[in-house]
Amino acid sequence: MFSINRLLTAMVLASMCSTATAIRLYQLNLRYDSIADGIPLSETLASLSGGLVDPDTSKYYSDPSEVSWSRRRIKVAQEMFFAQPDIITIEEALRNQVDDLVTLLNYDMNNAWSWVGVARNTGIDQNSDGSNDTTSDDEYICILYNTETVDLSNWDKVWLSETPLEVSKYSDAGHYRVQTMGYFTEKSSNVKFGIIATHWDDSSDGARQLAASIARYTGAYMTDNWGPTFVMGDFNSPSSGAHSTGYNITVGIFDYISMNSTLTSKYQSSISSTFCFNDLLGVTPVRNRAGHHATFNGFYEIGYTDSFGRIDFIMGGNTSVSTGTINSLLHHVGENWYDLSYHLSDHRPVVAVVALSS
Repeated sequence: MFSINRLLTAMVLASMCSTATAIRLYQLNLRYDSIADGIPLSETLASLSGGLVDPDTSKYYSDPSEVSWSRRRIKVAQEMFFAQPDIITIEEALRNQVDDLVTLLNYDMNNAWSWVGVARNTGIDQNSDGSNDTTSDDEYICILYNTETVDLSNWDKVWLSETPLEVSKYSDAGHYRVQTMGYFTEKSSNVKFGIIATHWDDSSDGARQLAASIARYTGAYMTDNWGPTFVMGDFNSPSSGAHSTGYNITVGIFDYISMNSTLTSKYQSSISSTFCFNDLLGVTPVRNRAGHHATFNGFYEIGYTDSFGRIDFIMGGNTSVSTGTINSLLHHVGENWYDLSYHLSDHRPVVAVVALSS
């Protein structure tokens, strides 16, 4: 399939005279299905109309209110499809939302899309059909991947708590939190890379500090033993201000906090003391940084910005250590509310194109 996005990526690589391989990464906090109406995907597809909108009877940005997932899902998948990513990470996804997205992405992709991930409250993963996932807020932290461009070799999960190798919650966190880790190979070049999908707590700074330490520590292990590694997700921690400690641990400004000894033994590496992540926005050439700044904008009227914040990130490991390097080519914070539509989420998507070399 012809893709202008991939053509532009190839042009950037050519301008660098590089033999590196480009991969496209897409991150979105999906917003869980909080207004469940039970409408099946088939009914939503059947209701689509091919007619053009009448501009004389339409009102732009008419309603900022949250709408049901049954209305949002096709447009969310359209945004993903247009970006042509190799990897998608999503947070807050209930099982029906994961299944809908994979189905929609596969409509025109020869069933190329697959996924791995785990439900934070129960540990249920993609090998379950979801029928035993009965808790209303059992959100999945998922990595979706295009099997035409990447291979998954292995995956793992770690809870962001004092007992991370079992289903558990940090002592004063608002929710169970978990990260999903995938070990991938880009098929055309055989370059290996790792992905960590994560979602940090929104109420406990201590939980965010531990989540950041775990992401950085396991990222060092993946980099040392597999290849260049990325952490992607909703950190609930901006780059500055009162709640920035988790961010600052991740990028190496602050040191790790104490972690469970079983975890540090399992994921021990030779580079953990020097490894950290780079915020890809900061290392992308300025001319190639596009879109919005804030990644969270909530369900508010146009012009209300008090709640805005940049808390969703794609970050890449800073250490080559013979496993390869990361060069950020493009960074874009996309849209989640178009003028004749409605909010697709309360978060905006973050998209990055990176060049990997081994």
